[in-house]
Amino acid sequence: MNTPLWVDIETAQRTSVAYCPGLLTQDDFACIKDAVSSILEVEDPVENNQGNAIYENKLCVILNKASTNDMLRQRCPRVLAKILRFAKNASRQQNWTAPGGPLESCGDVEDFQVRTAERWRYSVGGGLSNQTHFDHGSLLTLVSALDDGYEGGVFRTGLDADDTMNEHYMHPGDCVCFLSHKYHNVTPVVKGTRHSLVIELWEGRRKATQPTP
Repeated sequence: MNTPLWVDIETAQRTSVAYCPGLLTQDDFACIKDAVSSILEVEDPVENNQGNAIYENKLCVILNKASTNDMLRQRCPRVLAKILRFAKNASRQQNWTAPGGPLESCGDVEDFQVRTAERWRYSVGGGLSNQTHFDHGSLLTLVSALDDGYEGGVFRTGLDADDTMNEHYMHPGDCVCFLSHKYHNVTPVVKGTRHSLVIELWEGRRKATQPTP
């Protein structure tokens, strides 16, 4: 099934990124780690996400699969509630769903559902190099930093008039929210290991299945 392109790509690039410092806590990090461990006890990485067979220096664990009981929602409801609340507040502050806003036709953020929830682990050399990557079919994307014991791995968004990316130096617990059609990528990790939580929201039903890698 084809997913719609909700926002014009050029329009999305001109929108801002909402930032919430310290949204998640050490207890939240531990909860997410426990959820990931529980998933990998019953599914190997490739069974959980077929993309793991081809990813280089990175691993993605899907936290909202039906086969593992939508683990993020079951084990970490407080984490999910914080992130959804931030998405709602960010949308109101940025007027994304207001009349004339880029998501005006998509309804209220309170009605958006989790399309995918992923814990990403980038080791040395891992990154997302495509400067025009975006999340086709989703409405809002939220990225939360889960640690800072690494170098490189800078999260970047958009393309400025001179075709440069905006860099976001995130500390543990910080979260950003932006239109899913805004370009975003991650520079290669050069030291240590980078962990992040990425959640995409859309207008469809709550999804607890494996997306196409």
